[in-house]
Amino acid sequence: MGGGFIPFPYSPGLQNGSGANGINGTNGIDGTSGANGSNSANGGTASADSHYTNEFCTAPIRNGNTMNIDIVDRNGSCFKMQAFRNDNVCQYNYDFENMKAIKQTQFYFINRENKSINIGGCVDLYGEQFEFPMYEDANKCKLDTTTNKGYGSGMASFFQTEILFRGMDNLIHVAKPCTDFANVQEQLVKYDNDPSTRTVQRVIDQYYINPITKEKVFISHDVVSPLKFSYQTYACGKWQFDNAKLEAYRPTQIRIFDTVSNQYYNVTGCDYTSDMGKVPKIIQPYTKINVESSVKGEDVGDLDTISGSNYDLPQYTTFEIQEMSLNSSQWITTSYCNDGWGSWTKTHSYTGYSQGNLRTLAKWVTRYQTINQGTTIGYIRPRNEGDSDAVYDTYKYYYASQAQKTLKRFPSTIYVNTPNLSDEYRKNFELTVLSQKLNLNNGVKQLINTQEFTNWQATYYRPNGNGNLCMSYNFSSGNAWKSSTKGKYCSWAQTPNANYSCASHNNWVVPNN
Repeated sequence: MGGGFIPFPYSPGLQNGSGANGINGTNGIDGTSGANGSNSANGGTASADSHYTNEFCTAPIRNGNTMNIDIVDRNGSCFKMQAFRNDNVCQYNYDFENMKAIKQTQFYFINRENKSINIGGCVDLYGEQFEFPMYEDANKCKLDTTTNKGYGSGMASFFQTEILFRGMDNLIHVAKPCTDFANVQEQLVKYDNDPSTRTVQRVIDQYYINPITKEKVFISHDVVSPLKFSYQTYACGKWQFDNAKLEAYRPTQIRIFDTVSNQYYNVTGCDYTSDMGKVPKIIQPYTKINVESSVKGEDVGDLDTISGSNYDLPQYTTFEIQEMSLNSSQWITTSYCNDGWGSWTKTHSYTGYSQGNLRTLAKWVTRYQTINQGTTIGYIRPRNEGDSDAVYDTYKYYYASQAQKTLKRFPSTIYVNTPNLSDEYRKNFELTVLSQKLNLNNGVKQLINTQEFTNWQATYYRPNGNGNLCMSYNFSSGNAWKSSTKGKYCSWAQTPNANYSCASHNNWVVPNN
């Protein structure tokens, strides 16, 4: 090892000729082999009358594990000597960065009063033989869990260890007792899912970072953390837009938020199933922002029979209920007689029937008009996560154009109303006829087919000729006739059309008021 200047304080009380361990000579008083004895570097005989020095002539110089000193006597003369070394009074210097213990020593000299004067304090000895490797030993230490070292982060765990080394005496020395060595950290291995409690726990490996070697040291594996995170249902994926229902929907998944790692863990996939009790989808209605209305023109299939319309024709505006009349009169039938002596005739009068003419029981005029009120409603759809304003603007707004139909009825002239039909009867009769004659659109049909209309038809509409008014008759002959006087000489006279029956009926039940 190289030498160097050691800036130690000046040592008072030095006399001439400090011997190895005596005064003025080797191992004795006034000897001849001391530093200033007869064999000293400066020559001359050591003198008991020499005064003590109070300063060094030059700074002490250390050469490896020795030290040369050059002191000044009171008479101003300098003399050189080698300082003594005491390894027993000093312990070890701990270099935790390089993990080694370095033995220390104390340099000193003996003054004329036989007192040991230290030169400075304990200093490191040079050489590998004085360096001893230190190592960690946690066998006597415990894991320290505390809430006072987490700095506001809650409970913290610290790995403790001792720093030991084997010294010059071949004994084990403690450089540092059990103290917090490093903060114990968690490394996530997996999540333990418990559907029965709808919770998730972390399965972790515990480790610390060696502050000296910077290596990761594991102290346990596959430990189930006591923290439990509850299931939560979240919307996921992109919004799907249902314009017909004016709503958007997204699939769902069950997730937990890991408060340790500050991240989400997906328990289920992102889908529309109800697995593990999750809601299949999240529904969000569109947000209405404005409404604009206007009167629209006629739609195809609208019911319009007002004056000037395409259906302003009698078959669509004039409604009539008829029945067939029955004629009756006295008919004469003749029986021819012959008894061999002469011939004669006999006549018979009976009531005969014949088809009459259609008779109008009720006749009136009514017109209809369909009014279309056009409505445009603006809506805002929900925004997909992560979409820029430019992308969102491509689907943000939805405008629904709707036509609200109303059906207006304009009754005008009643020509005949023999059965005294009510206005409700006439209206439902009209709508039944028009529904059959015209190809009406669904919007108009929905306006017509109310529950009241359906109930009326069930009572008064009898399709396929099952009504209560006769529209044509059948006729048949009655019993044949001949005179009771000399009837055996007479032929039977026929009585055609003496009987009748209704051959066909209308499709309506007409009240008989």
